[in-house]
Amino acid sequence: MSDNEIPVQPATWRQIVGWAKMTDGSVHRVTTTTADRIGYGHAARKNDWPTLGSKGMDIELWQTYLIYHALYRTGVYRDSWEQFVNVDAEVVQPDEEGEEVNPTVPTP
Repeated sequence: MSDNEIPVQPATWRQIVGWAKMTDGSVHRVTTTTADRIGYGHAARKNDWPTLGSKGMDIELWQTYLIYHALYRTGVYRDSWEQFVNVDAEVVQPDEEGEEVNPTVPTP
């Protein structure tokens, strides 16, 4: 395939969206990006966590880290992963449907 040929693309593009309810009562909704998924990969290797698709993959850890990383990346949350998961995040919940995105429009 040449660089000028466009492959068949998904009919809709979806990004993972999640919610975080913090112990201070605040609630945040965040849309994840590729940067957050890559962030999990780096953290997984650093912490000896299973990587996405590997045996023993912990989906709750993955989803929670994606939401944490997106909150951190966007400046909503500025503390460490350990502080987030052990103290500040009361509950983290991925959105069932995600968010439809237009791949030609940059995500903020």
